[in-house]
Amino acid sequence: MRDGAANRQPTNWHNAGKSILITDIEHIGMSVQSLDAAKKTLCDLMGFPVTLEKSLPQFGCNVAFIKAGASVLEVVEWDDKTALQGQAAQIDHLALKVKDIEQVVSQLRGAGVQFAATELGIAERMGRRFWYIYTSPESTFGIRFQLVEEIQPAA
Repeated sequence: MRDGAANRQPTNWHNAGKSILITDIEHIGMSVQSLDAAKKTLCDLMGFPVTLEKSLPQFGCNVAFIKAGASVLEVVEWDDKTALQGQAAQIDHLALKVKDIEQVVSQLRGAGVQFAATELGIAERMGRRFWYIYTSPESTFGIRFQLVEEIQPAA
């Protein structure tokens, strides 16, 4: 383990004097033409386990979450085969863990970042629930970020 890795603290990003609390990378999302082909490479050849796989007809896709060391890969095969515009695969988004999603969204909006939706979405994965929202890549140097905050169960 690298020096200090066990004692890693959240990173404060600053923009125009405002602190934005990003705690970690939550996952990396990728779009593929074939989920089976991606799993053959990532799981069978590289040895990464699938932690969750499901069909999401409401979004028009099938998805697998694959544990890659300390990271998670979200691998999505879209029903619409034209979604990748002729590419075999592409990185779709970088998901960032945040402590207070509403505060981070407010600060980013104040700095000119645009979002793909006006409301936060809710996702469930492996018995855990998350608030999330995507940035519009036109306002974040061409990269689509997903901000993610885990919803804590009521005490």
